[in-house]
Amino acid sequence: TITPSKPEGDGSAEHPYQIKTAAELYWFVGLVNGDASVCTGEVTQNPAANAVLTADIIVNKNVLDADWNCILDKNTAIVWTPIGSQTGKYQGTFEGNGHTISGLYFGSNDLGVGSSAVSEEGSYVGLFGSVGSNGSVSNVGVEDSYFFPYGNYVSGLCGENEGAIEGCYFR
Repeated sequence: TITPSKPEGDGSAEHPYQIKTAAELYWFVGLVNGDASVCTGEVTQNPAANAVLTADIIVNKNVLDADWNCILDKNTAIVWTPIGSQTGKYQGTFEGNGHTISGLYFGSNDLGVGSSAVSEEGSYVGLFGSVGSNGSVSNVGVEDSYFFPYGNYVSGLCGENEGAIEGCYFR
């Protein structure tokens, strides 16, 4: 399991959250999605919070084999909840600085786990569930990750995008 912890910064454009660990990334997800239990009740929902990755992040190790089959033990996997949702789109700026996030896992039996970011149909799934028209995601790679294609708007990077995504990849 991961115990979320607050990263440095305040989420403003001048002082974005400086995310360097999986625990800080999960805290950020809780903040954006309004899951106070994840961000320890310290804050209210802020879908416009800004963040910068300052290191590569690994959530689970060895998720996929060479043929892209999920080989992760689903009983011990740390489940991913996407950043942003259909009704709470991400509206901030997320700068990856060329770093990667790997080991994200969202399986077929994980529908509805984590927060309202995941619809009951398993839609709006990826690193980001939904990026709104004011949202921006740049220079981040998603690697060795598995997202079960159960519903609509499922992708490795962003399930639905109305904003700007640049210099990103999923492999």
